[in-house]
Amino acid sequence: MQARLHADDPHLYNSWFAAVTAVPVVDGMLRLTAPSRFHSTYLRTNHAARPLALVSAVDALVTRIEIATARE
Repeated sequence: MQARLHADDPHLYNSWFAAVTAVPVVDGMLRLTAPSRFHSTYLRTNHAARPLALVSAVDALVTRIEIATARE
C-alpha cells in the first residue's frame, strides 16, 4: 500500500502517509497508526478511502481500515 501511494502521489505520501505504520490485519481490519491526533484525524477525514481501496485490491480479506493515533 505504501509503495503504491508513493507512486501515485509522492507529495501526499510524503506529507501524510510516510509517518504512518501498520499493524497486522485482524478480523479483516488493518490498523494504521499516525504520530499525532491531528495527523490521524486528518487522514480519517480526508484520505481513509484510498488506502482501503489499495489494500483490498491486494488482500480481499481486508474490509476496513482504522486510523488511530500511535498513543491510543
